Amino acid sequence: MLHTWVMRSLDLDSPYHAKKMLEKWMDGQEIDFENRTPQEDIEFSYSEKPFDPNVEIEMVQGIDPNTIQELYSQFDT
Repeated sequence: MLHTWVMRSLDLDSPYHAKKMLEKWMDGQEIDFENRTPQEDIEFSYSEKPFDPNVEIEMVQGIDPNTIQELYSQFDT
């Protein structure tokens, strides 16, 4: 699956070329992003925001313990 993502993100013409690029990268070669151009209407700019201790972040709801137990029970041997 990773080679498919690399193929799409680097605009390569086949998964095989992406696989070969990944193999070269794992062997220590750099991935060349020189010819990669982003799609239109996509914003990649970055602006750093100062830390504000008064900003409240909404809590993410946790996973129901019964769901976790059910998942773990599938791996018990």
